[in-house]
Amino acid sequence: MSLHEKTKLVHINDALLTNAEMRCLTHDDVFLHDAVINAYIYCISAQEHLQNRADGKVHIASTFVSSLFKKDKIDPATHRHIVKRVNTFLEHDMVFLPVNIRKCHWYLSVISAKKREIQVLDSLGVGMGRSDLTMTLQGLDKHLKIACNMPEFKRGDRWQDLDIMNWTVVDKFQEPIQTDSASCGLFMLNCMEYWTGDILSDNFTQKDMKEFRQKLAVILLETELNKLKGSPIYYRADNEENVSDNEENVSDSDVEFLEDRKRKRQDSHDGAEDKSPLRNPIMAADPQDLVDELCHHIMSINDATSLE
Repeated sequence: MSLHEKTKLVHINDALLTNAEMRCLTHDDVFLHDAVINAYIYCISAQEHLQNRADGKVHIASTFVSSLFKKDKIDPATHRHIVKRVNTFLEHDMVFLPVNIRKCHWYLSVISAKKREIQVLDSLGVGMGRSDLTMTLQGLDKHLKIACNMPEFKRGDRWQDLDIMNWTVVDKFQEPIQTDSASCGLFMLNCMEYWTGDILSDNFTQKDMKEFRQKLAVILLETELNKLKGSPIYYRADNEENVSDNEENVSDSDVEFLEDRKRKRQDSHDGAEDKSPLRNPIMAADPQDLVDELCHHIMSINDATSLE
């Protein structure tokens, strides 16, 4: 059974990945989709040993949060959400912010409150411009100023200095470690996972990215955080608008019970044409039963033409 490109395979927090979006993990020359990056960020954030590093407690922001800092105008209706987000930042010693350059390159910026510096981990080294980082920091600065005037604001004691625009920007990679044009997102995720605030706890190279890209697909599909693990939501062309996240739907035109397939094949051998509608679509709620039944069926086929 080939899955439709809109079949939903991964749902972790607010990251919902379709089959089409997961395909970036099967091609070495394709950039990572934002939702893929966010899904793995949520996986990293859920690991207790990665919440605390050598330089303190870590918060990893999603690409969506980083994009908010680049907006020119801030809707007053969002101020309540801003102070909540800022309070979360101030509860941590380091905040990891993914930075995107014109939708063509990803790198990691680390807001280090203890060191009063912005650490840049860019797989392409120091050759790239930092205008996008400046825009991101300016946006964060605006959010900090808004939050300070809200009654819900909680300063805490981890950030003694909120004037981040005067903090030092430090490039941690002087030379490029990326040699292709599409694996920047993979490098950024590795930096998020292994940066301690001072060094990388593990080394990785361009050669490692190909293997990591493949592993990432398995991790996202198999993690217990994936609400769709073992139960993908199949795309239904005839009722696309009504397929909800809590339903498990499959198009009758795509798959059918194996007994129906056997019966139709037997009828065709007898010269009869089966015009009866498909009554029993395979549901995704019991994937192991489906696999077992498929294997049993395939093993029972003795006809070479049918197997082909």
